[in-house]
Amino acid sequence: MGYKWNKNFGDKQNRRDTASVEEVFRKFDNLKFWELQPLIKSNKEAINTAYKRIQDRFSSFSEWDEKEMLRNAAIVAAKAVVDNIHTTQVRKIIEMAKDVHVRVSIIQEGNTNLEEEIRANARRMMMLLAYTAGKNPNVSSLANSLQPILAWLLENPSRENFNRVYEFFEAIISYHRYFGGRE
Repeated sequence: MGYKWNKNFGDKQNRRDTASVEEVFRKFDNLKFWELQPLIKSNKEAINTAYKRIQDRFSSFSEWDEKEMLRNAAIVAAKAVVDNIHTTQVRKIIEMAKDVHVRVSIIQEGNTNLEEEIRANARRMMMLLAYTAGKNPNVSSLANSLQPILAWLLENPSRENFNRVYEFFEAIISYHRYFGGRE
């Protein structure tokens, strides 16, 4: 008697690894990232749809509450994972943000050098993002997410605003790694 292949054998696994767009977005919205971790790579369409839902919100970064900031960072990170973006591809931007974070924390509030430091580095990060996205089209969704936020920072340079942007960058990198993004 030969081996009979059971076509339903893998169905349970497939059902566990896939989820509807609504289910994925609900998990993002409820900040249940631990439930999303195994779903990210097998639900590219749902991740892309979740990203499209928040795309127009990047220009209103200043209005985000903490929950929205975490949710949007996780969605951007998940999109970076399905787009196969490696951390090394955006390392210069990450390192620049870290350097600016250190310099901004040293400069006294009210010092005109603080605002100019933030503006100059926001411009540099915008240029570096554009260059990186031009060099690697996979990075364009990440660049499109961060460009309006950096433009807002350019118009509203303060320690508080820079720290908020920096926290968002950190959250994206952290969730990217958590969701299985590569170094």
